[in-house]
Amino acid sequence: MKKFLPVFIALLASLGAFSQTAKVNLTGKWLNVKTAEEGFRFDDSGFCFFITNGVEIGGDSIDVDGFTVQLKYVVDKTKTPYLVDFVRVYKATGKEDDARMLGLINPVDENTIELMIGDTRPFAIDKESADYLMLKRVK
Repeated sequence: MKKFLPVFIALLASLGAFSQTAKVNLTGKWLNVKTAEEGFRFDDSGFCFFITNGVEIGGDSIDVDGFTVQLKYVVDKTKTPYLVDFVRVYKATGKEDDARMLGLINPVDENTIELMIGDTRPFAIDKESADYLMLKRVK
């Protein structure tokens, strides 16, 4: 029994190390590894910017059909992969738009994430899907 206890404690400690996947800080600019021209930027205030052809669209104030909206993101890091919602908020009223883009973020490492995004939440990361992106953090 005395030999079993240290082995059991070591096993628990090692399991804890593996089960604690790194909680990646998403703040920053993330570009598609294939194109390096498309991606996202997430800021500390919860604003999100889509990047297309090197141009950032979104954030605190954008015009959509004559309305000024904010593009925000909400991440649930208690799930693996992370759940992410992209939300439009009407700036004049603070009301959230009912339509959301829903996705999954799988942290590969501190500077690489996999993203699945669509009108409905994907069930899993699918590298063969047209909705799949691998993004690298740009410094």
